[in-house]
Amino acid sequence: MSREEKGGLKGYASMVEVKLHNSNRNSEPTIFTACIVEPKNASKMIKRSNELFPMPEYRHLKRIRKTQATDTTDGKPKKTLTLLLCPEGTKGQESAIKSLKEMICEVKTVEVPKHPPATEEEFQTWSKLWPISQRPRKPEPSPELTAEKKHEMCGFMRQAIEEASRAAKNGQIPIGCVIVDPGFSR
Repeated sequence: MSREEKGGLKGYASMVEVKLHNSNRNSEPTIFTACIVEPKNASKMIKRSNELFPMPEYRHLKRIRKTQATDTTDGKPKKTLTLLLCPEGTKGQESAIKSLKEMICEVKTVEVPKHPPATEEEFQTWSKLWPISQRPRKPEPSPELTAEKKHEMCGFMRQAIEEASRAAKNGQIPIGCVIVDPGFSR
């Protein structure tokens, strides 16, 4: 079977259907400095930590999660919250934490997902590590291309190649473009 019969452009290119693949990015976590706070101090701590440690590259993470402290004097679990402060080793981290000392019960490190999830599976897995605020977009199914549609598209690609050839003959950069209205195929 020749390239032309397969829907390609003989001698130039061929048509290949491109589909989104499931990205298996490395779910490598990153280490954050976090603190345990009592619920009554949560809103002040969130506001203050956002001022001290903005996290623009970690917008996919929720800043706070519920935890339970088991080290209580009466033996009953105490409701506390774990608040993300900043990636470990951030400049000015030590002095900023000292300024928050009156509202912090404990400082510790936690692992959090480094990237936002790209799939629902990543979202489910990574949410177990730390709460995530962004759900992945569900890809829209792409319509299947019929042999007739592929042939029609190859014709438009031939027109673009002809335009590029004309441009080259006129001493211009050999680039050709054809704009097609998919509703009318013209």
